[in-house]
Amino acid sequence: MIDNASFRLNDSLPMDTQQQHRPAGMNQNTSPCPCGSGRTFAACCGGPLLRPSELQRKDPVVQQALKAAQAAIQAGRPTQAEASVRRIIDTMPGHLGALSLLARLRKQAGDSAAVGVLLQRMSALYPDNTAVLFDYANWLAESARGREAEPLLYRLLERNPRHAAAHALLGQLILQNLGTLEKAEYHLRQAYYLQPATAGHSVRLARVLRLLGRWEEAVHFLRIALALEPNNLDALLSWVKIEESRHNLERAWVMQRIASAAAPDNVHNLLSEVLLHRRGKSYDTALATLDRIVPDRLPDNMQPGYYFERGRILEGMERYAEAFAAFDNANRIARRDPERRYNTDKNARAIAALKDFFIRARLQTLPRGRPRRADEERPIFIVGFPRSGTSMVEQILSTHPNISGGNELILAQRLTEHAATWLNSQQPFPYCLEALAQPEHREALQRFRDYYLGEIRTIAILDPGVRRFTDKMPLNEVHLGILSLVFPEAHIVHLIRHPLDVLTSCYCNELRHGDNFAYDLETAARHYVLVMDLVEHYRRELDMNYMALRYEDLVADAEGGVRDLLAFLGEPWDPRCVEFHQSQRNARTASYAQVTEKIYNRSVCRYRNYREQLSAVAPVIAPVAERLGYSLD
Repeated sequence: MIDNASFRLNDSLPMDTQQQHRPAGMNQNTSPCPCGSGRTFAACCGGPLLRPSELQRKDPVVQQALKAAQAAIQAGRPTQAEASVRRIIDTMPGHLGALSLLARLRKQAGDSAAVGVLLQRMSALYPDNTAVLFDYANWLAESARGREAEPLLYRLLERNPRHAAAHALLGQLILQNLGTLEKAEYHLRQAYYLQPATAGHSVRLARVLRLLGRWEEAVHFLRIALALEPNNLDALLSWVKIEESRHNLERAWVMQRIASAAAPDNVHNLLSEVLLHRRGKSYDTALATLDRIVPDRLPDNMQPGYYFERGRILEGMERYAEAFAAFDNANRIARRDPERRYNTDKNARAIAALKDFFIRARLQTLPRGRPRRADEERPIFIVGFPRSGTSMVEQILSTHPNISGGNELILAQRLTEHAATWLNSQQPFPYCLEALAQPEHREALQRFRDYYLGEIRTIAILDPGVRRFTDKMPLNEVHLGILSLVFPEAHIVHLIRHPLDVLTSCYCNELRHGDNFAYDLETAARHYVLVMDLVEHYRRELDMNYMALRYEDLVADAEGGVRDLLAFLGEPWDPRCVEFHQSQRNARTASYAQVTEKIYNRSVCRYRNYREQLSAVAPVIAPVAERLGYSLD
């Protein structure tokens, strides 16, 4: 048991910390506290925080009750233990040992909400206690509140940089929250170095190395994991995924058979087998294997993936009505999760604000960023709606010797998030950019530019001697306004594809980009129109080095399309760009399998297989389709 006296407490603690995490729908003055004390939230965990002198006061009666509670827990008498703990909390509401024991008892009882309230209060009372910070961050992560957990983990690691579990959890959260893979690698590698004899750390590090396309390194750490735990299923299935990613299906099956022998009925094993059968176009076997899984028995977070996989198999069998029904089911289940619901009003307001701010008359009064030196790194922004062909174009360009592939970078979004702070403005983005017209902020865009390029150097995506790189984060076209200010010289390649093909592909893949628009056909269509109308606005109001590249034209004449693209970028012709499928680079997107093949046109007009199911949204996108020159027949 940790002694209260071992913690350094701040003399002044925030009095409203509890209110920030009050359970939704709770009236703090009348609702009972979720911790189970029987008092109201305001009188218990929502009340004012105690001062250090009160928390550190020793009391023999309290110490005796604490020992009694611990003994009762060891003897398997939780009710008696909780009674002892609550007597302590009645006397000393901020006693760390008592709060910790109560949280442990509530966890054993399956009361996650009470555990969260208790951990939140403990973290506010003991902001320097790394054990408390980790437990609260872990609870937030398990409660799908990973973005709230990340700052706690950063604070923890400032106090204890050698906390292996915190590095491991932070690395996982960065991956889940679409953060920078290289930052995730740093934290997962730290966890491995701090606890090298832990198979889990090796597997997690291997996973991020696989996503980075560093397959041999990933296999190295998987070998270490399997040396520690020969039947570690996560390690075996990660190895399967590596071999599948590099199109080595024969080797993938070797590893899969080892995994299947270790855990023949494991659902993750079965899903891995299904993927390999489908990738080998053995659709009947894939479907039969999938049918061994009872979807209703899967955890809620796995059910959408099951139905997406079922839809892909049925589509391969040309059973399109059944395939769409499976995709429909996957998205319907996903929409049950409040975190996966599209916010129509928020997105409409955000797009309206961008249109209102980024107009030519205003932009003429604002400065522009500029290179600090002749050999400065230069981004190429590949923009486009998800599933429009951006991954293929990045793979083409990254094969050129003068261009490195940057993959999906979140840096443009980060610029919008930091802008108000950097400009010391009370206005939200984009209106905070008005401050750029003030004399004291005329050089502020250089800070924006330095931040972006500094992150590029940190994650080291540039090959030796190369100064150009791609940034292909989906929907970056929304950020063309700020990008045109920060990087006015940058080339922008905008992928255009038939709107119904785009919507079909988005709906048939589990995508969380764009505020979860893809889980419903109507929200997907409306978000598509919002974004494409914004791009039209930008093209009228901004001065950009812009090229619209039509997906259908590129797949119909690969060499001609690539020549035009390289000419736009000012790069010499290189025949290897047309043979991009031979590249060993791993695309970190849902298109990773497609970009290992030669350019093909079988995805052109895919929507015709589902024209009836798409009929309700066709009128929504008709104006954009007509403007782009596409027929909806």
